Amino acid sequence: MITLLRSILAFALLFSMTGCDSGGDATLPVSMLENDAAEAVVRGMIDRVPDTNPGVPKSYSIILGELSRTGGYRAASAEFMERFKDLDLRIISADSLSSQPDLRAVIDPETRVAVVLLQIRSIQPTSATTSIVETGWSYKQTFSKDRWSVDTAIDPIQAKHLDTIESGDGSEPK
Repeated sequence: MITLLRSILAFALLFSMTGCDSGGDATLPVSMLENDAAEAVVRGMIDRVPDTNPGVPKSYSIILGELSRTGGYRAASAEFMERFKDLDLRIISADSLSSQPDLRAVIDPETRVAVVLLQIRSIQPTSATTSIVETGWSYKQTFSKDRWSVDTAIDPIQAKHLDTIESGDGSEPK
């Protein structure tokens, strides 16, 4: 049953966030994506995600690594999610999510609301203190893939949105 649920979740995640090839060889392994730079970027992502369904409560979930049919990603740890406690948002583990394929949505099984998925796809160090971070987010059928720059020498660490790689709202192309 758990394997089936994980397969459904993996399918839903792949369906809601279009897969791309991972970054070059210089990116950090998934096990090292929970760091101060990633925290700054996740905070920036939360600020940038448009509220496409105003007034409707939302849950958030953080995924690390590249989504693919063969895995390569994992849910953020409880310790990493705890870093966002000050935001007063419901942030839940990606391991506990369920899917609603007919709505093409990933949902919070406790509240039964759609989840905003926040993904740190890769972090590529460009110097001892700077990195380029590739991210993705999705909410129901709306998604975006973006690039951010982070400089950990600045206090507090600031993440700067560089550009959007791809985005969509789930509608059919015209």
